[in-house]
Amino acid sequence: MTSFSLKLLAMACMLLDHAGYLLFPGQPWLRLVGRIAFPVFCFQLAEGAAHTSNLPRYCRRLFLFALLSEVPFDWMIAGRPFSWDAQNVLFTLGLSALALWVAEACGRRPVPAAAALLLAAGLAAAFRTDYGAYGVLLTGWFYAARQSRAWALLGIPVLTALFCLVPVLFPAWSAFGLSTVQLACVAACVPLALYNGRQGPRGGKYAFYCFYPLHMLLLYGVSLGV
Repeated sequence: MTSFSLKLLAMACMLLDHAGYLLFPGQPWLRLVGRIAFPVFCFQLAEGAAHTSNLPRYCRRLFLFALLSEVPFDWMIAGRPFSWDAQNVLFTLGLSALALWVAEACGRRPVPAAAALLLAAGLAAAFRTDYGAYGVLLTGWFYAARQSRAWALLGIPVLTALFCLVPVLFPAWSAFGLSTVQLACVAACVPLALYNGRQGPRGGKYAFYCFYPLHMLLLYGVSLGV
């Protein structure tokens, strides 16, 4: 699979996930299929950060679209245009990219790179971004292990299991944890294992960035008429 194919797959899974959340709550399989999307997006971010010629611009783009997507996200999640209960996933990806930028600026030295990643993970948890600290650490794992596909993919079950255990073992830290439904994301290992390292068809650079807020607006609009 090419990078383009992975993006299409992740977008389709995300659409099914959000449709299940908003329109078909009685169809849990939609949410399970949707778990595939996030690890693929994290993997794509790590790949993009490793190959982009301008990582700061990459970060700015993520945060810009995160701001543009927040109202559609709040409408979909909370039914109102502004809510502090959760922030959209582009903030998580933006913080991840920012941590990778700092790591690169520090010459990839382990201590400052790890500190940047942990700080970004803490911020994601504090601001309740979608997938929070888990998302930042998973992206960092992909970036650090990108020379070995096997090690990179191992991060999915390991980190997911750890974060699913947090609410069980440490109830006071439940804000850092994940629901056990997230364990279904291990299915993302299949398409990521099939990734051939090629970009695929060019064009549509901003397709995902635009798709993210627009599909949430569409689903919310449909939900009002259901």
